[in-house]
Amino acid sequence: AGIAAAVALVAPFLVDAIDASRFWVSDEGRVVSDLVGWHYPFLAWIAFVAAGLAIARFGTAPSVGLAGIGLAAAGVSLVGFGVVARGAHLALSADPHTTGVGEMLGSGGLAIAIVCACVFVCATPARWILWPVRAVGSMPLTAYTAQLVAWSVWIWMQPEGVNPITGFQEARPFWPMSLATLVACSAWSLALGRGPLERAVGAIALAAAPGGASRAR
Repeated sequence: AGIAAAVALVAPFLVDAIDASRFWVSDEGRVVSDLVGWHYPFLAWIAFVAAGLAIARFGTAPSVGLAGIGLAAAGVSLVGFGVVARGAHLALSADPHTTGVGEMLGSGGLAIAIVCACVFVCATPARWILWPVRAVGSMPLTAYTAQLVAWSVWIWMQPEGVNPITGFQEARPFWPMSLATLVACSAWSLALGRGPLERAVGAIALAAAPGGASRAR
């Protein structure tokens, strides 16, 4: 939790300094940006990974207090950074995809609150009604990656000149992709259990730290 907070407050300034380099507008810079996924700069976004690991330590029952902390962080982002920092240094911004301190606190805090709310709901009989949604939640990396692949295939199929973002939005993909994700993840979960990419990441983690599974238990 301490690492998540420290990174969220410091890393946006590092990312902003790195972004200022003219290297990124060169052909080599664009290739490097694509290879390392710099649209989601890992120097800052690792804060969300650390926050997720911290939440996992709470077991299956995150507290109401934890949800309150998440909402408080989102509130600070909305009020403190969304208004005061508007037009100020980019590293303080709360706007989407700016990787500013405001966005880190807002996105991270809201995500923590939503995770807690989902756990609370799934502690009730509603968990059976929401089973398809839980199936997607059990393999988020697989589901998200599959949606990106589907988007890439759509872009590849379009004639030249179609904007890959606005054109895709105009195609109204939300419901088809959402339903396809629910069905595919539910079927995979019933037949094979853990998602394929989650299995791969788990295998890599165990290879890197063989004793980690026993320590986590």
